[in-house]
Amino acid sequence: MKETISLRRRLFREMLLVCLFLFSAAVIFTWPLALHFREAIPCGSEPDGVALYQLFSAAWTAASIERNLVYWNAPFFYPFEGAFSWTEPQPVFCIAVSLLKKVFGSIGGYNLAILLYMTAFGAAIYLGARLFTEDRLAAFFPALWCCAGAFSMQQICAPALLAGAFPVLTLIFAFLSFRNKRPFFFWAAVCAYLLTWGSCKQTALYLTMLLPVALSGFFSWRMPRMRTVLRWVLALAVIAAAIIPYSLWQLKLTERMGFERFISGVRGVLYPEQLFMPAKGHWLTSRILAWTTYSWDIGIAVLLIIVLGLCVGVLRFFSSWDTFRKKCAAGLFFMSALAFFLAFGPRADITIGDAKFGLYQVLFSFVPGFKFIRAPARILFFTIAGCAILAAPVFSFVRSKVKQGFSRRVFSAACFGVLIAEIWVIPLPLIFPGISLSRHEGVDSWMKKHSGGKPLFELPAPVRLWPDNTVYEVEAMLRSLRHGSPVVNGYASFAPSSYWQLRKALESDAAGLGKRYLEAYAVHFILLHTHRSDEEELHRLRKAFDGRIVYEDDGHQLYELVTDGRGQAASETLPRRVIFPGKPEVDKVYALSLPQKRKAALLFAPGDDAGMEAVWRGEDGSQHAMRLTIAGAALIDTAHSKFYLRIAGYRKDNEVRAVILPAEEIEALFLRKAGEE
Repeated sequence: MKETISLRRRLFREMLLVCLFLFSAAVIFTWPLALHFREAIPCGSEPDGVALYQLFSAAWTAASIERNLVYWNAPFFYPFEGAFSWTEPQPVFCIAVSLLKKVFGSIGGYNLAILLYMTAFGAAIYLGARLFTEDRLAAFFPALWCCAGAFSMQQICAPALLAGAFPVLTLIFAFLSFRNKRPFFFWAAVCAYLLTWGSCKQTALYLTMLLPVALSGFFSWRMPRMRTVLRWVLALAVIAAAIIPYSLWQLKLTERMGFERFISGVRGVLYPEQLFMPAKGHWLTSRILAWTTYSWDIGIAVLLIIVLGLCVGVLRFFSSWDTFRKKCAAGLFFMSALAFFLAFGPRADITIGDAKFGLYQVLFSFVPGFKFIRAPARILFFTIAGCAILAAPVFSFVRSKVKQGFSRRVFSAACFGVLIAEIWVIPLPLIFPGISLSRHEGVDSWMKKHSGGKPLFELPAPVRLWPDNTVYEVEAMLRSLRHGSPVVNGYASFAPSSYWQLRKALESDAAGLGKRYLEAYAVHFILLHTHRSDEEELHRLRKAFDGRIVYEDDGHQLYELVTDGRGQAASETLPRRVIFPGKPEVDKVYALSLPQKRKAALLFAPGDDAGMEAVWRGEDGSQHAMRLTIAGAALIDTAHSKFYLRIAGYRKDNEVRAVILPAEEIEALFLRKAGEE
């Protein structure tokens, strides 16, 4: 008993010391962030708007808790509910920031949470490496890279992807639960798994698929003991109770808006030219090779150690391990290999004729939630983690081949020197949110006092979302928390089709279609950023609205619009009985007529389909009717006579599910096809 307590104390002291070293490394390698700890946030390799969105997520989570607001109804993409569900909400990180900000401020709390995430990721890798080696220095080598290396520096602006500690700890505790039958490790794995779901559902979905592969060596055909069965049943019940309501509600809100992704729209895949190359912005790719590719780097130093180990016979060293270590290593290897293969996404599928076959195609078609994943390359995290953990015993073996004493110390110092040099030259751009927000204090103060919480739309809003435009969208979201009015602007993984319709109309026909669409949105205030527009663009945009200027300063004009007769509900104009030429076919698009033409445009939103019915005649002439539910949002310009529905499927035998589609896109598609023919 005393030996066990002493061992635990030694392990605690060891991990505490490792965490202190890793936290110091995180501070050093994110320099000069420490100099601007309460003023700036790190950007990484993504557009600035991505980092600002994480700040908004944390601020909105804190506001929803403090003011008892509906968590999913963040004040952007007005007038639609559930906008916060259209992206990764990451409640674990956001709650941590909301607690830390009470001491360090909002930006300081955000930065501290980022540094703690980096530290925890490195510590989890160290703990995993210690399963395979007694060499603490060798275990610290991959831990340092995972804490502050290329992967962390790239994802430093995306805490959902930076939360690597939780899936790694799930794997480690799951391994240990098979060696040690005490329930502690089993329930620790369950807790880490739940934290993974609370940090990034995308990573959790990948972990759910890969965990059985990692643990496959421990499975047995023998009947487990009743105590083990009960433990698994209880764990599954706890996981289901914690995950399913939260995930299903988010899924419901997302599907309600008609959001989905087709296999052809999966773009964020791994490309061969990106393999093992330094991070975007690294001195080699950006300054010498002039490459700007989006890279997922496992680390040059780590890769060299693995290759060197293979050259000096590390596989013979692995064969001398005990059964437990062999099973763990095999599980990590196969998990890493499968993750590497899946990172190529649909590119790895085989095409035969018009049909595609492949593992990703199967997962996309049958795994719930998989169709919402935009970037399969992110599963490469598990390859990175597996390689990092297995690099520790390889490094230990290579070090053992060097003569003990001064030579070994020089070799170790050289390896760490290469690793530190690789990390140090990775750039870290910073964003100063306060500078931009301070420019809008005047207009935000006026809105807070006089707007009464009425909706605001900020212009200009170009059709294409370039990095600069992304920043402007998220800044509008951040300021909405300050002045209390919801904004039509927004930035998330998905955006309503009607929002893109509005932006396109304002660019192509501001005085005509753009004006009608603004009226359909029932916007009360327009904030025109004159400092971001030339005179020609300002003149064009002002044609889209009638209103008086209620506030003006050096770079802004705030208009209050006339609201009489605005925003008529689409449910008052759309037909209650939608007549189809035959039984609606799944995935087919139908052009349906409006009962009457109007001069005003309408905004169709979820809920406007109440009481609608799909009607058709069968082949025998009998009439059939089913309830029609329509997902999605679209602006319907009732100067035209049609709207479009894509049939999504059937629910039981009494409901037809459809998605409303923007008329402009469908008509443009028809015209393009006709031109091609």
